[in-house]
Amino acid sequence: MKGVMRFKGVERTLLDFRFSHDRDTDLLGIPCTYPKDSFIRLSFAAEEGDGFFLDWMCGRSEANKGYTGYWYDGEIVFYDELSDGQEFYRYDLRGVMPVSLMVYYDQQQGMIVYLTLTVDERIYNRFMGAEFFFLYRFWYVEPEERQQRMLSNEPQLTELYYTDENGERISSDNLMPDTVVYLNVLGENISGKTSDIELTNINVDFEYQGEYLENDLLKDYTFSGNRARIELKVITSKKQENK
Repeated sequence: MKGVMRFKGVERTLLDFRFSHDRDTDLLGIPCTYPKDSFIRLSFAAEEGDGFFLDWMCGRSEANKGYTGYWYDGEIVFYDELSDGQEFYRYDLRGVMPVSLMVYYDQQQGMIVYLTLTVDERIYNRFMGAEFFFLYRFWYVEPEERQQRMLSNEPQLTELYYTDENGERISSDNLMPDTVVYLNVLGENISGKTSDIELTNINVDFEYQGEYLENDLLKDYTFSGNRARIELKVITSKKQENK
């Protein structure tokens, strides 16, 4: 299983993940409050751009100058790598802020970042003693049942997704200009076939082999097999430049 954290366009592959909840108890040991003080503790390998997390925790918000730090929405998703990246668990998180950041060096693993996250309503906005728990949404994703279909010799594209040079998946919403990505195409009976491939994205445009792809359309691409890994350059959207 593989875990991925995404906040504000920044993505990290997780090495460790813990989600804890605490409740107060009375003198008899019976819980007497809603779950509170819920923290997400996780770690990931240090890499370029990790200054984002320190700024996230320590930066001054222009909209809320009374405190330090920023509230961001994000997600933590776990994938089953044995089933073509089937989503297994998902945490959709609202109003998240780091409360602890530590960088640790391990001789075996190198530099590791440890991060503790919490939610603003969970810690700060307590009215009349009530703690709000509804902002956390968690569910188990049932594996999709693949429908039985009749065998056919017709060419068919079955999956398209982006990866970086290391093969890590990238959401189409997180593509950044002036970077190189790889479009992975899976299909059936497409070897030797020629087809147009639509890459529609309202945020960025693409270049293939130095040529600008008009309307995000890769025309007349010939597949050498039933799998293809196509190198693309991500560029600033011309529609965005004209605004």
